[in-house]
Amino acid sequence: MATVDSTSAPLPGSTYRLVVNSAEEAVRLIHEKLGPNARVVSVKQIGVRGLASLLRAPQLEVIAEIPTAPDASAPSAPADRHVPSDPSDSSTPASSTDPTPQPTFVIPPVAAEDETSWLDEEPAASSFTAPSPASSDTPVPLERLLTRAGLGEQTLARLRRTPHWAQFCDFPIGDALKEVVELVRAHWNETPEQPLGMRVAFFGPPGSGTTTALCKALTIDTFFRQQPAVAMKLDGEQPNPTEGLAMFCEALGIPLIRLGDEIELVPEGHRLYWDATGFPLYDGPAWHHLGNILSDFYVDSRVLVLNAAYDINLLKRAYTLGCEAGATHVVFTHLDEVFHWGKLWDLLLSGGLRPLFFSCGQNVSGELYEDTFELMAQRTLGNLNT
Repeated sequence: MATVDSTSAPLPGSTYRLVVNSAEEAVRLIHEKLGPNARVVSVKQIGVRGLASLLRAPQLEVIAEIPTAPDASAPSAPADRHVPSDPSDSSTPASSTDPTPQPTFVIPPVAAEDETSWLDEEPAASSFTAPSPASSDTPVPLERLLTRAGLGEQTLARLRRTPHWAQFCDFPIGDALKEVVELVRAHWNETPEQPLGMRVAFFGPPGSGTTTALCKALTIDTFFRQQPAVAMKLDGEQPNPTEGLAMFCEALGIPLIRLGDEIELVPEGHRLYWDATGFPLYDGPAWHHLGNILSDFYVDSRVLVLNAAYDINLLKRAYTLGCEAGATHVVFTHLDEVFHWGKLWDLLLSGGLRPLFFSCGQNVSGELYEDTFELMAQRTLGNLNT
């Protein structure tokens, strides 16, 4: 593979692989070396094995391609994104014969009798019918704008089925976007809010930031809502390290327990937070078993924690497994690493789970957003008319 450098111009129709340390570094390198028309095909976290994992943080493998016919109207990278100084890079064009890069979690083929998923089912009469051929073959300017904002075909199909959608598409873009926001808000409100119970479990795939999300929830309860809380580490067949949570609880003066027998000692009026071990997406029985364990301990609120930077198909798979474990809420993490937030609309409008909050950053001090709809609307639709 030839290395991309300042003397070799990227070729239209070519695909390139970049190994970087952060999403910000990926944005800078893509625009510097591949040009403003390059688009990201996939993002995958590369784990470090053995003792090296103690010395190096995981890297990101980014696959980008140069369109054959670049779109001159494609948006440029956000001007306010922080660019790290002097990053290292390994950028090589991927051979056309190379297989498609594997996702972080390898999902085995689903048996014929299990081929349905939350994406294919119709939980409500208004859900999931294919768009008309005319609308999908010849998208109107409004739909092209929404597609460039990252909205998936499933969300666009829901909008197309709205009465008077064709009229909205003829409105001036500013007026049409206001209608889109209200349509999306109506779909959002179809999923009722679920108040948190007194026993709350946080769980998700490995690498989703479950413990960090739980610590942020503890911070909200302790400092802003004056809600006393107790934390608990829930072990499964895989060890669930407690060092990070233990230090955080000690700093906040929150009791931390590890044995089921200690639950009876939790003072009345204290909310109990469970930090469950992570389960990979190919291990469906483990997720189902987790749901049974939480039911045995009368855990009434179950928060599915997902890394928003993962591929949309992995996120949908996680939604399916999380619902099998009885999830009542969802938390998206690592949103500071997401290029297009619009992909999340398919999940938020059709997954049946209200987000508890959004989380940025990989530590407790990172930003947290509870007004999730307004933030999503602003990040995906608010700036399209500028």
